[in-house]
Amino acid sequence: MTAAGARPRVLALIPTWKAAGFLTRTLDALATQTCPGLEFLISDDASPDDTAAICERRVAEDARFRLIRQPRNLGWVGNVNALLREAADHGRAEYLLFAFQDDLPEPTYVEKCVAALEADPSAVMAFSDLRLVRQDGTVEERSYARLEGIRDPIARACSVARLEGSWWIPNRGVFRASAGKEIGGLRRHRAGEFSADWPWLLEMSLLGAFVRVPERLVTKFYLPDSLSRSWRFGARQWAAVAASAMTAVARRRLSLRDRMRLRATIARRVLKQFRRSARSRMNRAHEGGAHRRGPGTAARRPEPALVSVIVPVHDRFELAQRAIRSVAAQTYRPLELIVVDDASTTPFLLPGEPDFDARLARLETNRGPGAARDAGRRRARGEYVAYLDSDDFWLPGHLAALVAGLRASPETGMAYASTMEMRDGRPSRLRRWNEESVEEILPTLLWKRPWHTSSCLWRRDLVDAMGGWMPIWHWEDHEHDARAGCLGAKLIHVPEPTCFAEVDSPDRLSASSAAGRRIEGYILAMLSIGRRIRATDWFDDPAVRDKMRRILLTAAMRASEQNRTGLAARAAFEAWRWPAPSAKIVAATAVALPLVSMARGRDAARFLRWARR
Repeated sequence: MTAAGARPRVLALIPTWKAAGFLTRTLDALATQTCPGLEFLISDDASPDDTAAICERRVAEDARFRLIRQPRNLGWVGNVNALLREAADHGRAEYLLFAFQDDLPEPTYVEKCVAALEADPSAVMAFSDLRLVRQDGTVEERSYARLEGIRDPIARACSVARLEGSWWIPNRGVFRASAGKEIGGLRRHRAGEFSADWPWLLEMSLLGAFVRVPERLVTKFYLPDSLSRSWRFGARQWAAVAASAMTAVARRRLSLRDRMRLRATIARRVLKQFRRSARSRMNRAHEGGAHRRGPGTAARRPEPALVSVIVPVHDRFELAQRAIRSVAAQTYRPLELIVVDDASTTPFLLPGEPDFDARLARLETNRGPGAARDAGRRRARGEYVAYLDSDDFWLPGHLAALVAGLRASPETGMAYASTMEMRDGRPSRLRRWNEESVEEILPTLLWKRPWHTSSCLWRRDLVDAMGGWMPIWHWEDHEHDARAGCLGAKLIHVPEPTCFAEVDSPDRLSASSAAGRRIEGYILAMLSIGRRIRATDWFDDPAVRDKMRRILLTAAMRASEQNRTGLAARAAFEAWRWPAPSAKIVAATAVALPLVSMARGRDAARFLRWARR
């Protein structure tokens, strides 16, 4: 025991609940630790079995152990945080570790981890390799070496965010008490306690280096009552813990680029988990059908996935009804139709009684296509999502072809068909670039857009990872697609032209809106795209940097022509970040922005056009 009143160097925090069958072995292993100045703090979470009694006997036998008995069940996160608060309130140790009730550490485990931390003052966490014993007795040797040699905190955190390999091993490592106090504990989220240690570990990785002790010094047992065995690893759970991880990133003082880079990494990783969950559901559906079949019964095909079709409408009712009829004519089922009336002059009514789920939502104020599509997205329930503009329509096989394309390519996030332009009510020609097949959104989107908004079918997991549509009137589709591109989304092209787009309808939004609204939409969209790309590896591509700088200078030039000083300044200053601005850009901006403020926008645009060359 540490001398009376002395501060222990290391405090092991032991959260327990319903562990009577194994806990004695864990406490025995902890008691044999060779690390000097080590003490143990147990918190029993109102266990219904003999766990508390086992802990009390250990406290009576060994003065290094202390016990807190919770009067009511706090849950795993609450119990862990109670231990952290007790450690922080009494300032009892320089180092802390979580000693989990189903882990058996070797006698030298704590001592070697502490030595590793003391040898590297920049490190905040030290851990060893481990041996994993499954319930069937299978033994696996596990290690986590992905953080070795990574000194950059953002690169280190990105590695943790990817959940690669046995990422959870460091959670039982020894960490500096000061780092634990700065983070402040684990946090519940919308899915409860599911993987709440991941955001905690992510935040810890931003505070300092992780050191691996390359020896197997811990044996972890998967027991019937092990916490993680009770979790449901579904899309809702991963979405909730991803939001918690992004909140953890927001708590740290990071540059905008670093914050966006981390958030994009989290989103990409969770998108992979969504797809894995979807594949697991499909496999279970196959297996369930096989188990239910009797001898000689034909194999039952899995139920087809629901497609959600979102149609934003503002007046133009005759064209909108044509679009809805083309949805009803689709050969694919099941599908649902969500029509969003964007505050039409006269409220829109759904035509007829379709043989599928059709719903109507109405916005009280006219907010534009981005907000209307997003209102539909939030109501969608399908595994796939399609957006159909009210002046466009599909051939009957459109959705069936795109669903088939996505099923044939499980790693693809979006399928698109070729689009035929309609002029004077008749098919005219293929939309520009639609004969091209591309496999990635970025960097293609910066030069051209071979797909049309109405021609696409998106996987729902990608739609959720991308988030809501930007509430602007123009270029919202480019900004929306760039989000998917920054997540690394893959595309598949179905070359058959099954989507038809009106290009000369009299009330077409892109042809009728005021110039100021078009400029504002373009600039806000390009600013958002620029910020997102700066958080990805595309920022290191010289061609992408040059193209993005030109786009931003074009945006500043257009804003100058409209004498929109604020927007011109935002676009010009953003161009400075791609990368450090040249003397030409600095000089042009210094002259152009004062000219805009003096209502001499056309003169200012000439300087910006010169800088863009």
